[in-house]
Parts: sequence; structure tokens; C-alpha cells
Amino acid sequence: MATHHHSRFTIGIIGGGKVGVDLFEEFYQSSLTEVAYLVDINPQAPGLLAARKCGVPTFTNLDQALSSRPVHYILEVTGSQKVYQLVLEKTAGSDTSIINSNMAYVILGVINENSKKSREHFVRDISTIHGDIEKNLVQIDSLVDSIESITMEMRILALNARIEAARAGEVGKGFGVVAEQMTHAVDTVHDLTEKIVQVNTGVKTVADKIESSLKTLN
Repeated sequence: MATHHHSRFTIGIIGGGKVGVDLFEEFYQSSLTEVAYLVDINPQAPGLLAARKCGVPTFTNLDQALSSRPVHYILEVTGSQKVYQLVLEKTAGSDTSIINSNMAYVILGVINENSKKSREHFVRDISTIHGDIEKNLVQIDSLVDSIESITMEMRILALNARIEAARAGEVGKGFGVVAEQMTHAVDTVHDLTEKIVQVNTGVKTVADKIESSLKTLN
């Protein structure tokens, strides 16, 4: 097999059935490969329909496809030994490497297996992150409840302090000032608590989206 040093490898696919369309989708999406054409005698083959949708040249005639442009690799996935031998004959003397249907099945199997493993690994990692977010949200909710309980007690204390300061008259003026400052402090804490709740709500929305995406991936 010739060794090629190119930024992108050109691929020709012969056979537009299930394997052909799956391989087309994998190689079409890759930044390392360019699908030059796809061939099938059936003009309505799934692979041809997918290729046309992506603007990739399609052929129902093998000779026309092979003469359309040279490629680095041809994947023959019809499963026909006759077609495979024909492709070998027509590309003899060229730098094109031919991959038969058996090897193409192996390639597709490896791609699918690795894709599944990557997806499972990704789901595991995201699930762990999602779990951590949920735990933190519960802790923040509990913290907010505690802060609100404390601020309510401080409001009551400030109110009682005002009442006592009023009763004490001139002597209680200083105490009244402290009560006023305490009220302002409580208002500030309340505002901050509301902002925390807003942020928490936003994080919950993100957590829900993550959970929804995980269900789609599983």
C-alpha cells in the first residue's frame, strides 16, 4: 500500500446500502477525509440520497465514477467479489488503495465501538458533574433558608430595639441609630439573598438541560 502524506485523504465509496451510508456519514464528517464520490447501481440507494443531500457527486455507473477523479482510497462495500475484482482491474497501476467489504465492515465496527465508548465515558463524566451541581444546589437552598430565617429574627430584633429606643426617649437615641443600621443591614442581606436565589434558579435551569441531554444520549 502506498503511503500518502496529505492533509485530507480522498475517499471513493462503492455501494450505497446500510454500510455504505454509515461509512459515508463517518468519512464526510471527518476533517481528515473528503468523500469524492459514491457509487451504486440503484439511484435511490440510501447512500446516494445522503451524498446528494450533502452535494457529493454520485454515480450509478462504476466506470464514470472511477474516471471522475483519482482518489487515495476506494471502499468497495457491495460485498460482491465480482465488483471487487473489477475495481482492482480498473485501478491497476494507480496509487489508489482498495479496501474490500470485509475490511470496511471492520473499520465501521471499530468506529462504532469507539464512538460508543467515547459516548459512555462522556455520559459518565457529565453525570458526575450533574450530580455535584444537584448536591450544591441543595446546599445553597438550605443556606438561603438559614439566611432568611436569621434576617427575619434580625428584623424582629431591630423592630423591638426601635420600640425600646422610642420608649427610652432622649437616652435611647443611640440605641435607635443602631436599630436603624441593623434594619439597613437586614435589607442588604435580603437583597443579596434574592440575587443568590436568581443565580440558583439559573443553575437549576442548566442542570435540567444537562439532565435532558443525558437522557437523549443514554
